[in-house]
Amino acid sequence: MGKKSYIIPASNLSIVWADTPRYWTWHSEPTPRFSQVAELVTVCWLEIKGNIKTSLLSPNTDYAAYLVYKMQSEAYGFYSPAEATLSTAEGRRETDKFYWESQERYQIVPRRFNQFRFPVSRTQLTTTKREIDNQAKLPKQRSDGWHEIKIGEFSTGRNDDQEVEMQVLDIKGGNWKGGLVVEGIEIRPKIAME
Repeated sequence: MGKKSYIIPASNLSIVWADTPRYWTWHSEPTPRFSQVAELVTVCWLEIKGNIKTSLLSPNTDYAAYLVYKMQSEAYGFYSPAEATLSTAEGRRETDKFYWESQERYQIVPRRFNQFRFPVSRTQLTTTKREIDNQAKLPKQRSDGWHEIKIGEFSTGRNDDQEVEMQVLDIKGGNWKGGLVVEGIEIRPKIAME
């Protein structure tokens, strides 16, 4: 018998400022699993939380939880490591650092030259060195075109009905960021991913 997997859509996650169009927008993707995804316009405090009851999953199974997301081509501000935390009702807490992208991004920064004489904008290609942390995880590219980063692992018991909380937090750099598209959090048996 197959083991259960579960996906919490972005619309069911707790995303700080998600209800404010100035910071987040909601839209459909060309081939969505869900009716909507959340796209980050700009924030400096990025916090995403999701919860699941273990009774929705297969008993006696080892699980891993993943944030599923994309980075738009114009994404910016994601050069400090973020944190992914998984907490269980029994008090177990696992926190790991990760990078949103597997390599540094070159950003296009608009520059105005003599805007009173020439009303055109030119662009300059720049790169912002990201903070180096050799312990930070890198995301994996999925076959569906999205990226995933592991939030953490947990196990279900025989008759479990505990709550597991998953959190992604990117606030330490204090820098503004934008261009992240969140599909949701996927919880799947560890054997299905290895």
